[in-house]
Amino acid sequence: MPKSAAFPEARWHFIGNIQSRRISEIVASATLIHSLYQLRHAEKIDHAAAELSKVQDVLIEVNVSGEASKSGVAPAEAADLVRAVAALSHVSVRGLMTMAPAGDAQAAREAFAGLAELAAQIRAQLPAEDAAVFTELSMGMSDDWREAVPLGATIVRVGRAIFSESYQE
Repeated sequence: MPKSAAFPEARWHFIGNIQSRRISEIVASATLIHSLYQLRHAEKIDHAAAELSKVQDVLIEVNVSGEASKSGVAPAEAADLVRAVAALSHVSVRGLMTMAPAGDAQAAREAFAGLAELAAQIRAQLPAEDAAVFTELSMGMSDDWREAVPLGATIVRVGRAIFSESYQE
């Protein structure tokens, strides 16, 4: 990951699709991984973090909208995955992430409200030490962050709005 090597003082978030073969690189560079939704990847992240003597912060990606084109664990399976990942010694589950349906503000609000409600339910079920760090909601991107923030987003992913010269609101 050349950018992280060029700016070692920066805190890098990994927001893309996790590829098994790249997990060691991701863990070496990322402060926070936004897109974890498979236990097998969590176990590999745990192993890579152990080799680096670090605890890797992650967010569990939830497909709240149920869109086939979106990645993420189903909402009904999210609590079990959070508990399984939280049991790993070199991974810390910091919260949840979702992507809303594109181009529909009402559908985005519904997805974000659903994620916030799910996070509250999961937090209530976690042991105190895990609940204390389960505080993040990564939701909202350049086109729908205005819907996400009032519903509890703690992280918005607005790179295109900042870095793309062709982006228009």
